[in-house]
Amino acid sequence: MDIKKAEKEFLNGRITFNGLRGRKGLKPVEGGDILLTGEKRRVFYLCNGEVPYCKKHTCYKNKNAIEEPCRHTTDVAYALNFKKTDKGISYFEEERRSEISP
Repeated sequence: MDIKKAEKEFLNGRITFNGLRGRKGLKPVEGGDILLTGEKRRVFYLCNGEVPYCKKHTCYKNKNAIEEPCRHTTDVAYALNFKKTDKGISYFEEERRSEISP
């Protein structure tokens, strides 16, 4: 199966995250047997690699990872480009200077 088609099936809730990883030739991950439907939809953020409860077996910061590195988290607190507000109840994406129009 074409990878783009598998990604679309995942986004439409037809296959699980682990199903998508399997079609890419990757091993399943803990908690990856979910479908993106209804309340189970998740947002994946670019990860800063500092999630304390992550086992980091395939983390991009793990130099010994032997398969395609993971670069995502579902926890916005560890999202690469997001910062918590002063009150700690909201997160905002940081703008990058190179991406801001003049």
